[in-house]
Amino acid sequence: LELRRLAFCAAEAALAQAVGAAAVAGGEGLAWTAAVGVEDVAAYVADVKEFLLKFSSKPHCFFDLKPFVSLLSGADAESVLEALKGASHGDARKAAEASKTEARLQRALRRGAGGSMEEVKRLLSTPAVPAEGDDGAGDPALPPEEFLLLAVVELVDADRAAGAMGGREHLMDALALAELGVSRYPQAFHFNVLLVLINSALCLPSAMLKWYYTLEIKNIQFESLSYLAFDALCLAGCHEQIREVGRSIHGFHEDMDKDGEEAVSMAFNSCLQRAPEYLESLQFVSRSLLWGRAVVEESFCEIGQAPTWEALLEGLSRQSTLVAALKARGDDYWLQRNQDRCLLNGLNPLPLCTPLGTDAYSSQAWRRSGGPLPTASLQAARTDAACSACAIWPQPLGEAPSAASSRHEPSAVEQMLVRGREYSPAQLTLSAAMLSLLSAVVRPEGANAEQVAEALTSARGAAQRAGVRAEVAAATDVASWGRASALRLALLACEAAGETLRCIAGQECWERVEERLAAIAGEVPAVVARILNKDRPDGAPSAAAFAFGCRAGPEMLWTLLHSCLTVVLPVALWLCTSLPKIGGKKGKEGSEALHASRVSLKNVLAAVQTALADLQPELVSAQKAAAPADVGSGLIAEAFPNGGAVAAHRAEVAQAAAEAHRRHLEKLQEEVACRAALIKSRGAFKP
Repeated sequence: LELRRLAFCAAEAALAQAVGAAAVAGGEGLAWTAAVGVEDVAAYVADVKEFLLKFSSKPHCFFDLKPFVSLLSGADAESVLEALKGASHGDARKAAEASKTEARLQRALRRGAGGSMEEVKRLLSTPAVPAEGDDGAGDPALPPEEFLLLAVVELVDADRAAGAMGGREHLMDALALAELGVSRYPQAFHFNVLLVLINSALCLPSAMLKWYYTLEIKNIQFESLSYLAFDALCLAGCHEQIREVGRSIHGFHEDMDKDGEEAVSMAFNSCLQRAPEYLESLQFVSRSLLWGRAVVEESFCEIGQAPTWEALLEGLSRQSTLVAALKARGDDYWLQRNQDRCLLNGLNPLPLCTPLGTDAYSSQAWRRSGGPLPTASLQAARTDAACSACAIWPQPLGEAPSAASSRHEPSAVEQMLVRGREYSPAQLTLSAAMLSLLSAVVRPEGANAEQVAEALTSARGAAQRAGVRAEVAAATDVASWGRASALRLALLACEAAGETLRCIAGQECWERVEERLAAIAGEVPAVVARILNKDRPDGAPSAAAFAFGCRAGPEMLWTLLHSCLTVVLPVALWLCTSLPKIGGKKGKEGSEALHASRVSLKNVLAAVQTALADLQPELVSAQKAAAPADVGSGLIAEAFPNGGAVAAHRAEVAQAAAEAHRRHLEKLQEEVACRAALIKSRGAFKP
């Protein structure tokens, strides 16, 4: 199979040179077959079938075949599945293992068509074959581990297919089955990972953290797996939990710096051949984007939890030196490749690739690029220690494959795994620059205009690279309001601070300050109205804004509190004492614009106070109605007709999820109250 695949690679490379790579990867993604004969493709498919018939009863079969079946689509893929269905294995245990391979292949080759409830029922109805030495402990009604895992990911796909109009009963079923999987198969870490992702999708940070800690990650796993919790917390809150996970990331990097230096020193003294490996590891870890995010997010948490101006100043000063160092590093410095986002790759559909395109899903590809790791992996790294001559052959067939050489429709679980990948190095630089600007502005001894100007220049450049439009006229559609929109408002506040210093020095007119403050004052009420669904025709808040399973409301609220107001409020409170009543050197000529700026500042404070006041009662009301609308599970009743214990467990899971949801709303209410207390601590402002 590897010989044929490499021959196909050579043919594809020759065809691409003749007609262009886009033509080779066009259409169904199989135009490369024009470069080889029909007989060659048929022989290749026959070899795949032969491999399956010989080794389908082995656990490694599916994973060995991934780079080869990823080339198959349509009738070829169907014929492979049909050949496996008709195979006879004789021994019951071999037949059971072959059925697992068949189930994995069906999932892998059903590209973009997940979420079938009939498939879920089929998987759950598969009886488990007791392993050798199994005493029968656990619930005998549960299917084998692989079938249960596949049923859970199918249910997650079904939840995505239901969309906003559907309930979350599919996710609740998946949650219950995954918890049963943990108790029945305690060594299968995939269930724990799925529980982390599902609780994150339900916006239940406390429940998500509980299952995250059951993974018991240690050492380098803090770098490769902490994103599972950190990404979810940065999207949904709250501060204490973000700081808790951030401290574990900091602790690992501190230990890595200390132990890594000792390892390198030892290598130079006793095992010189390991020195390059140790130095490379230290370099990659020190350039971790996750570590940079942890530093910035901890600083945002320090500011966000400050109930008074004095506490805010203390929070800004704590990490100011480290944040300034992060700002000075370019986007190319940071690496995203350290996070393992393909740890569930055996449960997801395979990409449809050309022969050269399979290399884009090998560990070698992401090691070269430094970019984020894909969620699908087809090939492990080639090694000179392999005993197979084919496995160590180099790939002298042209340049690295392009994205056009493969087509991949990610499953719902894969989309959960990559939610944090949108946080780019440019966004990290932008956040660090805004924190540096705050530190330079609110200093007790007075603002440093030079540092403010330097930080503002850095922030504007990072915003442009991150796709954050900082123009006043670039009003955001609140229906799609998210992190980029929050950063835009925060940057407008920073620009208002910088323009204020220039106006005081007589270098700028006050109109620019007024424009930025007016833009903030106008957008904040619209965002809160969108959070509470007040933008409906009747103008009344919807009860579903913070309902169980509704992720949009809590996540949008957290983005407003954490990514926007954490910067806007310190700037606004500083302006209360920094805006003069007379336009400095411009005298009376600029007094009208200055007065308009002060009025806009008053409007910003009033808009934020009104928004926080509107949010408080809605959060309180949602806590009282936090129980999910759970009418039982038809799937559980149908798949486990005699499984009363399974149905009872499903009900317990629903109750626990409702309590976790209530706790999260309570935390959000505390965060809202903290912002309101900060505004009140500075007293009233009169324009």
